[in-house]
Amino acid sequence: NIQKPRQKGRKPQPETYLPNYQETLVHYHKSFGVLQELFDHRDFLNFEQEIHDCAAAASTESLEGPRFLDLGCAPGGFSACLLQDHILGPMSVGYGVSLPPQLGGFQMAVTTSRLCVQFEDLLQVNSCDLMCIDNSIDICVADAQYLSNMFKP
Repeated sequence: NIQKPRQKGRKPQPETYLPNYQETLVHYHKSFGVLQELFDHRDFLNFEQEIHDCAAAASTESLEGPRFLDLGCAPGGFSACLLQDHILGPMSVGYGVSLPPQLGGFQMAVTTSRLCVQFEDLLQVNSCDLMCIDNSIDICVADAQYLSNMFKP
């Protein structure tokens, strides 16, 4: 019986972990709640107006509302929070980038015509490949992790 030599330095990789629907919703509600708490805090009461003022001052085009980029957006808690009418306004638009579910990322728990999601590996995508227009983003939020690194047996 001949054994194959082991490849040095390589550990067996666990299967890609795919979160179930319940885990996706838990993460969605946690991320939504964390960002909502910031906007509800007394030190951020004027934040919405400041974003609108900055967006209007920086805009060279006739953009109708603030635009944001959400890196690691799935399942969508941060984006859903920002898209609330009383946060960034009913004319706000978001762009998201998140790991594709087939590679271990979350599914999106929210869909809206005001959020354009691009499923890409954040460590592989180049800024020129993003779907948002250069210099059109007023605020960027980011929260990402490789779920396969948090593999649950």
